[in-house]
Amino acid sequence: MARAIAQEEKTRESLVESLAQKLDLSVTDLWILALTAISLGILYGIGEVAARLGGV
Repeated sequence: MARAIAQEEKTRESLVESLAQKLDLSVTDLWILALTAISLGILYGIGEVAARLGGV
């Protein structure tokens, strides 16, 4: 019983790990892509606010 539980814990993957395997990327690459997308979204939002405040 204890061996089955230990084996199940070993085979369990996190959501990020399974997504990285599906996309054939490393987990680090996936985090870099996600953080890049978030950063671009933040920059876009800042640009929109600046454009509204500037009256463009």
